[in-house]
Amino acid sequence: MLWDESWKTRAMELSPDIIIAHCYRHPHTLGALSVANMLKKQGKSCQCWLLGHAPFIEGDVTRSKIASLTVKFYDGIVGPWTLDRFDRIIMISAWERKYWDRLGVDKSKLFYEPNKIAPEFDVRKTPIGKLGKRQVLFLGRVSPIKDLMTLLRAAERLPDVKFSIIGPVEPAYGELLHKHIMDCKMNNVEFYPAIYDIKEKIKAIDSHPIFVLPSIREAMPTVLLEAIARKRKVIASDNPGCRELIEDNGDKVDNGDNEFKGKLFPVGDYVALTHLIKEALE
Repeated sequence: MLWDESWKTRAMELSPDIIIAHCYRHPHTLGALSVANMLKKQGKSCQCWLLGHAPFIEGDVTRSKIASLTVKFYDGIVGPWTLDRFDRIIMISAWERKYWDRLGVDKSKLFYEPNKIAPEFDVRKTPIGKLGKRQVLFLGRVSPIKDLMTLLRAAERLPDVKFSIIGPVEPAYGELLHKHIMDCKMNNVEFYPAIYDIKEKIKAIDSHPIFVLPSIREAMPTVLLEAIARKRKVIASDNPGCRELIEDNGDKVDNGDNEFKGKLFPVGDYVALTHLIKEALE
């Protein structure tokens, strides 16, 4: 991911059979193609695979005008020239296929490998633990893309509901969230440090009956898969990644004593989120 290209020399020394380049539209992916091509010229067999990480955004909602123009230029000029040179393009979500099709990717080169979760999240392997006193959980990066402000605005309207926010905090964004909490005199929201141990993560998910993911965008949210696997009541914003996992009013999520359908709400709509949390608590 760095601009330093010393990795190319190391790659040539290793002479790999396969190079897997992460992220479409990044300079290092072009470098990976360059290394593979140099190895082929030396008579060595080297494939280059692209793991795109679903870099497509509905309506360019998180991009500036300059970024949107840059993406259009790349997809119109650089993309067609480079994508054909990859031996395989791996999708982590089904929803991104239409975007690869628009870019003219050869269908025989497209492979679907969705995100996986650790087997410990299976309730048959790890029984559901003790329910805690807090009701709503967010677990993940505390950053603008996750739109925690929408969650706080819902929490502001539900003063009797306890909210937990667990994850690494981007300092400037964290200050903004804490200022909102102080200005609104809220005492029902607690922040906790990131959890990396699987057992502790499962314990945190199990201790909250409701899991909320209010992100502006998601590719294939692993944490949502984990919450679903732990039989939580899941509520998420209506973006392609969440939509792929939660079909609103679709299959019911079995929560033991009762059933709660996974729910979607419009991105940024804290009123709808408030209503869905109330419904989940009934």
